[in-house]
Amino acid sequence: MRLELDVTTGKTVELPDLPPPPPPTPEELRELMPPLNPGQIRLALLSIGITEDMVDAQLADDPAGMIEWKYRPSYRRLHPLVVGLAAPGKFNLPDEQVDALWVWAAGL
Repeated sequence: MRLELDVTTGKTVELPDLPPPPPPTPEELRELMPPLNPGQIRLALLSIGITEDMVDAQLADDPAGMIEWKYRPSYRRLHPLVVGLAAPGKFNLPDEQVDALWVWAAGL
């Protein structure tokens, strides 16, 4: 139990101790990752052997995705383009690998 002052009455009241909040989920942590600029994301991909031409090939049948890739000024970790390119059938990158790469690229 902890004591706290009720400012409306001026009396001290006993309040139960609250459990700590649960740790953030991986998705919540990804939401908090900083955005990357085009240079950072392209250098990150190149560091694992993925070139711009390879990304262009994956987006050849996705005109909206190609526009996002070519002209977006920044990328969030959970942006649909990022999630889609990492997915099976595209570059097949596990979330943990993308997370580590993202943190590394944010320092460039």
